[in-house]
Amino acid sequence: MLLIAFQEACARHDISPDSEDGTDLLTVLLYAFQKGTTTKDALVGLALNLIGK
Repeated sequence: MLLIAFQEACARHDISPDSEDGTDLLTVLLYAFQKGTTTKDALVGLALNLIGK
């Protein structure tokens, strides 16, 4: 679920998964996932809020 949410967020906002921004986003999503945010919608929503779009 985490990987799907990460890939979707990157695709929506033209972020390269291999870039520094992609790495930062994955780190935040991984932390949120470990703390209980486990649905795709919640993770993508978090990514959208972080990106500000």
